[in-house]
Amino acid sequence: MPEFVVTVPIRFSDLDVFGHVNHVRYLTYCEDHRTTMLRCLEQDTGVRWTEDGFVIARVECDYLLPAALSDDTLDVGLTVDHVGRTSVRATYRLRRSRDGAEAAVSRQVLVLVDGGRPRPVTDVEREWLLRYGDVPDTVVSYRSER
Repeated sequence: MPEFVVTVPIRFSDLDVFGHVNHVRYLTYCEDHRTTMLRCLEQDTGVRWTEDGFVIARVECDYLLPAALSDDTLDVGLTVDHVGRTSVRATYRLRRSRDGAEAAVSRQVLVLVDGGRPRPVTDVEREWLLRYGDVPDTVVSYRSER
């Protein structure tokens, strides 16, 4: 399955008292990924979700292995599981960069909105998103500028 990968830094402030990345930070890493991905969507298509609007309707996260400051970065990969009429269902896989081990998996649903009301996914958006869906394997990598 193709993936859109963004490498995000682990900062000292991301750690809990035990020296592990705090559980809420994994969702921040997903947000960092989403920010980078939306910039690429805009560059490629002119679509501006950051202005046109979307909401996160659902989030779930499975924590598999601890990540620590010594990991330096996490590779956050996104695959699009489904593009619906007004929503996108995606899976984020957060891997420790040093060994590739999955630290967490987050499944999220984004709903596109216009004026606070759900709006249909356009053909241009659907085509771009499905690059990272059920098509031949490809990986596109970026580095977060957090």
